[in-house]
Amino acid sequence: MSRPYCRQVLLSVGPAGELGRQWSDLAISFKVGKTQRKRPNRAEIEVTNLSPDSRAYIEEKDLVVVLQAGYETPPPRLFIGDIAEVTHRRSGTDIITTIEAGDGEKRFQLGHINESFDSGTTNRQVLRRIAQVSGLGVGHIETIDEIEFVAGYVASGHIRNVLDELCESVGAQWSIQDGELQVVVGDNGTNEIAPLLSPDTGLLGTPEPVKVQGSKAKRNNGLKLRCLLNARLRPRRYVQLSSENHVGTYLVRSVVHTGENFGPSFHSELEVTPVDVPANAVTMVI
Repeated sequence: MSRPYCRQVLLSVGPAGELGRQWSDLAISFKVGKTQRKRPNRAEIEVTNLSPDSRAYIEEKDLVVVLQAGYETPPPRLFIGDIAEVTHRRSGTDIITTIEAGDGEKRFQLGHINESFDSGTTNRQVLRRIAQVSGLGVGHIETIDEIEFVAGYVASGHIRNVLDELCESVGAQWSIQDGELQVVVGDNGTNEIAPLLSPDTGLLGTPEPVKVQGSKAKRNNGLKLRCLLNARLRPRRYVQLSSENHVGTYLVRSVVHTGENFGPSFHSELEVTPVDVPANAVTMVI
């Protein structure tokens, strides 16, 4: 079976921080949904005709799945998460394995912290420590106001509740994106360079009006748009849109990546809302 348009899909499963096992030549399909909400992003991945040994391997406890997909070699990471469920079914002569996973799911559900921080500690330092004890990376937290705790700070309880307390104090929202803790203020975006989405850079079809969930989305005209699969598009990233009827800077509210290495699907579908052009939204084709 041929691989269309030089698509690259690489699936890895193993213990956290270890290479484990990888597959790229089997038929792999996926659907990855990412939102700005305070709950794990989800992925459903199907692999056809794993060996009996590999099927048994991915059913072991506490394994992490990493999905890479794109047009580059090696392909960029599209998703990383804890495996929640593995099932197998027969379709004709094929055996299809379905992997369901959540981004930071086990740490999100089970994580607790009980630590005291000295006087002079800042909220960003506490956020970095929470990420560390949760086994998460530190994503984009630089855009929040840095506050110093003169009397120190005690972080105690479920990690979700501590994050809520820290973020609400500066009008920010947190989420887990690609195994990293991301914190942004209000309706702002991250400080990443904004990619250009146009017919020449992968925009497919015409953007359509849509109601988008968000703190100010009801006052905005949201759009749903589709482009060639781009793993770098995720919630709270700015994009520069250039289509026949829409030109300007938009904020990604949610994205669904759908693809298969040997089939027709290989695209990203975004819901975005317009924003004033921020100083850091420098256009870049990626």
